[in-house]
Amino acid sequence: MGRVFESSRWSKDVTALSIKLAPRRRGGWRATLALQMFLLVRPSLEFIEVVGSLMPMNGSQIAQRTAFVVGILIGAGVVDGRAEDEKAKADLEKMQGQWVSTDEQGESIWTFQGNELTLKTPTRSYKIKVSLNPTAEPEKHIDFEVLEDSPDAKGYKTQGIYRFADGGILKICFGTAESGRPKEFKTVIEEGQPESFAFELKPKK
Repeated sequence: MGRVFESSRWSKDVTALSIKLAPRRRGGWRATLALQMFLLVRPSLEFIEVVGSLMPMNGSQIAQRTAFVVGILIGAGVVDGRAEDEKAKADLEKMQGQWVSTDEQGESIWTFQGNELTLKTPTRSYKIKVSLNPTAEPEKHIDFEVLEDSPDAKGYKTQGIYRFADGGILKICFGTAESGRPKEFKTVIEEGQPESFAFELKPKK
């Protein structure tokens, strides 16, 4: 009876988790599908465990069963998704703290704290939510969403690219809402209208 209760509780927890995962990220439906597939095979694994307690499995049989379950998760992108999340966390950790960039307007201060960025330019100030995709190619992706409590540009969204360069420099380039994500680290002005803005950030001393 204890095993049945455990299995039932586990199923409810995983189902709840799958529902939470779905809207959180692109491809969330794959995580949901993987967890639902795992729920389908769970009873079979429970049965194997019961039989195994009466007729123990050898190492090869255990390995085959494990590979079967892991294969389902990999096929649905769950394992790859976790690796991507870890890379994003690692890159976000590198960004933490204060950075300085300089352009024709003067000096700007970029302060990363968690997944939020406070950007202070000579004329304006922004509070921004940052999202990273470190597995994108040819350049890593960074997305900006200006928060509702930002002093300027509330609700504005834009897409960009980033790269950790030699000398401790963080390169960031983002486009406008109209131009979309830039393909290279270059400030572009077309017919008097900005298409992209490129910055080289150095750690603030």
